[in-house]
Amino acid sequence: MIKYDNSVCVRMNDTLKNQITTLCSETSINQADYIRARLKDCVNNDVENLERVKQEFMYG
Repeated sequence: MIKYDNSVCVRMNDTLKNQITTLCSETSINQADYIRARLKDCVNNDVENLERVKQEFMYG
C-alpha cells in the first residue's frame, strides 16, 4: 500500500457517496484507490482542455 503525505477533504451528497460505495463494494475496489484513480484521470483531462475548464468555471 502506498502512503501519501497529502490529503484533501471533499464534501459530497449522499447519492454520490452511495454510488461510490456500491460500485466499490460490487467490484472489491478500495474507495480511496477508486477516488484517487478517477481524480487523476479527470485532472489529466482538464489539463489537456484548460480553456474549456476556464470557460466552465468562469461562466458556468
